[in-house]
Amino acid sequence: MSFANEEVEADRVFDDALDVSTRVGLPSQMLEARSARAINLARGGTEPAAARRMAHEAMTALDRFGVDMKAAAQEASGAAAADPREGARLLSESAVEWSTRSRPLDAARAELLAAWRLRQAAPGAAADALTVGAERAEALGIRPLAAEAKRLIGSVEKGGAPASK
Repeated sequence: MSFANEEVEADRVFDDALDVSTRVGLPSQMLEARSARAINLARGGTEPAAARRMAHEAMTALDRFGVDMKAAAQEASGAAAADPREGARLLSESAVEWSTRSRPLDAARAELLAAWRLRQAAPGAAADALTVGAERAEALGIRPLAAEAKRLIGSVEKGGAPASK
């Protein structure tokens, strides 16, 4: 299955999760589904406006429902932010918030997304953060996330950006 097909399938799953959580009145799950969809759209890179709209909806849900899921809304906003440095800042804050909630897997994902956002604005910092993130993901047993981080390190390095040690 190609990445494009995986992206479409993931969007369908996130839409289904959003629909179900909205219908049955699960605001935390609804916010997480909106956040996941925003992140998926941002990572796909083909619909930045849709990613920002979905991230905005996550922030609005946070305000409207008073849901204690600030980390998820920040993660979506960071992934979809127009400015990569601002996106990385929001994602780093999200990682800290996830950590305070004893959700290390979510924190690791947010840290790696922050590095992903930095890859064009600060390639050296991105490569360093991706290296640390890959090690953390491996330690947590999240091999697919570690593999993705390593793949991104390679793409940052091939783009001519020095990967400082």
